[in-house]
Amino acid sequence: MNFFSFLKHTVELKVRGMYTFLAFLFTWGLFFYYAEDTLYLLMNPLVSLPNESFANIFSEKPEEIAKINQNFIFTKVTEAFFTELRFSFLLTLLWTIPVMLYQIWLFAKPGLYPKESEIFSSFCVASISLFFCGVFFGYTYILPIAWHFFTNFEMKDALFQLRLEAKISDFVDIASTWICLVGILFQYPIFLGFLLMMGWVSSKTLVERRKFSCLSAFILAACFSPPDILSQVMLAIPLLLFYELAIFLLLLQERLKIASEEGEEKKG
Repeated sequence: MNFFSFLKHTVELKVRGMYTFLAFLFTWGLFFYYAEDTLYLLMNPLVSLPNESFANIFSEKPEEIAKINQNFIFTKVTEAFFTELRFSFLLTLLWTIPVMLYQIWLFAKPGLYPKESEIFSSFCVASISLFFCGVFFGYTYILPIAWHFFTNFEMKDALFQLRLEAKISDFVDIASTWICLVGILFQYPIFLGFLLMMGWVSSKTLVERRKFSCLSAFILAACFSPPDILSQVMLAIPLLLFYELAIFLLLLQERLKIASEEGEEKKG
């Protein structure tokens, strides 16, 4: 590689980085401007009527939006501001990851073989799709169950009252962490696909180690979910389904390969 070719690639890398940086800044400002709406979405499990509130969150009539039935506090002067800033930063990071990967793919595409480019793009699309599926699953199912589990420790009609007055920063940090961890856990099919592509495991190996995968799924679910049993089971079920789907697809691929080889032998 001569100097001019290196300089050309360097300029292109700077341009791709500038596109990503500008997209990040614009999205961050947009999410920070609508911080109240995004926090309301995060607090949707706390709403009395979640379905109606979620449908009407962007309604022009404020009276149609359900109110949060839980008080939040902040104990430092700058806590609320920096909580909104951090949460909008997290949303921006998640939102711009596809843009970042797309720019990386455009930069690396000229130096890749067609098969390598196809594999890289397929893995990127699958990884991003599974991550956001995991985020949606954690937000829709895991977070509400965890919230109701912990708020059940409130005592309103007992000898003394015990009420939750959560800090807004604590709730945003815990909820964001759980949701993102579920998204990361949904990368399990990518891990299996990588092992299969490298030839380190086969369908026979996956079938023989099904019991260990079942145990591992529940262990991972226990580590990545709140301490209630229901959320752990709900998180382990997709992992088990991913594992069985990998076995099915691998067996199907092997049978198709055998059928094509037998067809070639008959023609020969």
